[in-house]
Amino acid sequence: IVGRFCTIGARIQHADHGRIIGSLKTVRERLSPGFSFHAHGTAHHFIASRDGIDAGRCSAMVNERAQRDDAERIGYIGMWECIDDPDAARTLLADAEKAFAAEAGFAF
Repeated sequence: IVGRFCTIGARIQHADHGRIIGSLKTVRERLSPGFSFHAHGTAHHFIASRDGIDAGRCSAMVNERAQRDDAERIGYIGMWECIDDPDAARTLLADAEKAFAAEAGFAF
């Protein structure tokens, strides 16, 4: 899934001529278990497809250092890339919420 996750972002970024394309090496490093974030956080990665073609990606993350004892637990969406397709975007976010946030009781 890591290779696929990385290439989706690069393909979508490449289509936007005004964007600076992120390094595939950097994305792979951030997804690796040895990346410093994973010492205090967790992440789950999601891919949306349309008609058999990858249309978007995102990561649902929890940073334990950002949690407050007196507040609702908070999660974050990151590494977001999606083609210009509102249905694909909604599906991707809904899947991330259902599969990760709702089970764990996080508020996004």
